[in-house]
Amino acid sequence: MANFGELLIRGQSHNQALSCSSTGRSLSYEALRTVVVNNARHFESPSLGGRKALVFQAIRNTLDDVTTLLGALVAGHTVSLLKPEMAIEQWAQLIDAYRPEFLVGAPATFFLEGKYNLSKSETTTGLAIAMVSDLVTNTTPPINPDLAILLSTSGTTGSSKFVRLTHTNLWSNAQDIAKVLGISDSDVGCAHLPLHYSYGLSVLTSHLSAGAATLISSGSFIDSSFWTKLRSFGCTSLPGVPTHFELLKMLQVPRLDFGKVRYCTQAGGKIPDALLRHIVPQLHAKGISFFVMYGQTEAAPRLSTLPAKDVLTKIGSVGPALSRGRFEILGPEGAMMPAGVTGNIVYSGPNVMLGYGRVTSLPSPR
Repeated sequence: MANFGELLIRGQSHNQALSCSSTGRSLSYEALRTVVVNNARHFESPSLGGRKALVFQAIRNTLDDVTTLLGALVAGHTVSLLKPEMAIEQWAQLIDAYRPEFLVGAPATFFLEGKYNLSKSETTTGLAIAMVSDLVTNTTPPINPDLAILLSTSGTTGSSKFVRLTHTNLWSNAQDIAKVLGISDSDVGCAHLPLHYSYGLSVLTSHLSAGAATLISSGSFIDSSFWTKLRSFGCTSLPGVPTHFELLKMLQVPRLDFGKVRYCTQAGGKIPDALLRHIVPQLHAKGISFFVMYGQTEAAPRLSTLPAKDVLTKIGSVGPALSRGRFEILGPEGAMMPAGVTGNIVYSGPNVMLGYGRVTSLPSPR
């Protein structure tokens, strides 16, 4: 499989790729490629001997963080995306367990403790990239060649267990999401969900895979500036989890100016039926469609989409599987169940993870 990072930056040179709501800075795809290639050089070192490295990145919703992530992927490494708010004790636990060669965005207090030697510390696009010389060793187990990203799930955050996603997993899912939502290179996504969260990451990657633009934001629905920037940057879609749509109800959809938004997507848990019945007609009155999506981090991360035309007539459904995926209802013995019979939902597709990354001993299996 081709490098996921390289695939994401292939958009038309003159098209807008990324914009940052906090700084107003924007990059065309041509400029993005230049920045990403420069960032990739900061993840090279003769001491690696050409080996694939593990990068721990505390990722924030900024343009610099995104271009650094893409640089690490283009350099051929595996990136674990971590919460910026993670406690220093958790950093220490994960570093001891997984032995990453690079740290990006780790808390300054961690470096001051002097536990590891940082043989290289560079600043690229505003972020410090530190190489941990103590952990660059030929005895470290090799990383699977296709492994691109490690993510925590809601149930594993803060533990040493990660979902292992390959270049194939991520690219196939990004493309399938773009297809089912009809994302084109004239669209502008709104990446306001945390980028260490699989849903948030997929908003970014599905738009980049289609050569579309993405506004990177950390704003809140309750801030008037969020809506001003949503309009000024011309966002054509708005993602959210159920609590976001509870906020929209509170803010009163008829009173809000959504600018060019043509659809909303919802994932991250089941949205209450009553909320769906309340908010969808109000959005429809503004010409905004609503897609209910079902996903798991283990599937990079989305599995299905309920078409907007069915969202009120098939409440409770998660819709059909994405184009390259398949759902089956199986009985206790693994036999296919007929329609209307309860069984175990089994999903298969190219977006299903390699498996979990768990540490049982040191040095860790990666």
